[in-house]
Amino acid sequence: RKYLPKNFVSIFINYVNISESKKILSLNEKERKINADSLKLFKLSYDSLCDIDKAIITSGGVSTKEINPKNFESKIVKDLYFIGEVLDVDALTGGYNLQIAWTSGYVCANLMEER
Repeated sequence: RKYLPKNFVSIFINYVNISESKKILSLNEKERKINADSLKLFKLSYDSLCDIDKAIITSGGVSTKEINPKNFESKIVKDLYFIGEVLDVDALTGGYNLQIAWTSGYVCANLMEER
């Protein structure tokens, strides 16, 4: 539950067919590989979109202390950029996070285009 969104945990555990009572640290190497591969390849689908007033945000992500705020480049890995929802920036629901995502993407793309 610490590593995945709360509402996704039981869905994913059923998907990989591992007991819900099993602790992540007790997984053997084969089970860890299955989990990692399954998580990377997990497909999401949807039937429809909700209105913007039902929008939600994610929490967590890459710390803003680990990126250059002028161009969103990682301070740890050269030429690696983080924008939008992958950043650990939380704002009120209602478009603020969308604005952060759009603005950071716009700024980063323009700076990369200039290079």
